[in-house]
Amino acid sequence: MKTFRVYFAYFLQFFKGRLAYRWDFLVSIVGSALMTLSGLLFIIVLIDGKIIPSLAGWKREEVLLIYGYSMISMAIFSTLAPNLYQFADKYIIEGQFDRVLLRPVDSLSQVLFESFNIDAIGSLLLGLAVLFYSLSALGIELSAVDYLWLLISSASGGVILLSFFTILASLSFHFEDRIG
Repeated sequence: MKTFRVYFAYFLQFFKGRLAYRWDFLVSIVGSALMTLSGLLFIIVLIDGKIIPSLAGWKREEVLLIYGYSMISMAIFSTLAPNLYQFADKYIIEGQFDRVLLRPVDSLSQVLFESFNIDAIGSLLLGLAVLFYSLSALGIELSAVDYLWLLISSASGGVILLSFFTILASLSFHFEDRIG
């Protein structure tokens, strides 16, 4: 339990630092949502209901349901793992991993929770909006158990992505170049 308090403190400090510049914080969240919106617009334009009414039998709302659901898992992963993208550069080549190893806290958790991608909140909110719009358009009503399943499976998707990228980042120990 103490470990979770330490990581929650990491998150709070990072969040306070980002909120020091409120406009930058808001603009980055809106920018992230707009980037995600481009994929959404692609689906809407591609499956317009007139020229292309469906894609291999999938209606636009069904594709949007899958897209919104995947955006939620991707946003969870993107929030927690910005350091995995630059693990080879920042921690191995620049030597910052020594600092991590000297602390009496789990090394992987330190790497994951040293910084957060708060900008992914925009993608998370957009993913939720797309998901609930498509559920409504398809006439699907969720029960309390379905909402629980949605929460657990979205978090599991984020953990699967996190695990995959952790494996890729661990390969950085075996390569000498800056690309990792």
